Amino acid sequence: MKIDFDKYRALQYCENGNCKYYNQIGIGNICILSRKNNQVYCNGCKKRWVLTKGTFFYDLRHDISLIISVLKDLSEGKGQRAIQRTHGVSLITQREWVVKVAEHVTLISDYLEQNMHLERVQIDEFCGAARAVIYFKKKSNLPCKKSRKHRLI
Repeated sequence: MKIDFDKYRALQYCENGNCKYYNQIGIGNICILSRKNNQVYCNGCKKRWVLTKGTFFYDLRHDISLIISVLKDLSEGKGQRAIQRTHGVSLITQREWVVKVAEHVTLISDYLEQNMHLERVQIDEFCGAARAVIYFKKKSNLPCKKSRKHRLI
């Protein structure tokens, strides 16, 4: 799977509770083990992992851009057979991706609900506000300001 290696690497942190660099981002302890296999390691404790661990893309064999394109087409109502013809992704693989993304979204929603004490309506509003900010930021290429239309609480 092809990913933006340096972008993902910059967001990594060591999850080993016994490591002196535990849970610290951007301090230079994450080293490259294999660009080809998207693997990194912590130079403090030598623990290694794949960059996509803990994400929806973990253990998938296709390019992220293809996966996103297929899921976007499915969400817009394009038929699975049409996607199979245009992207070359089998019906079974498409279904597996949909199930996996649904499980991942459920985990995130459950986390927000339990640990941040948000209600489902607040989570929906949060997601809508985040989408709006991202959309307008891409459109204008300006730094984001608070939107008056979307209130989080």
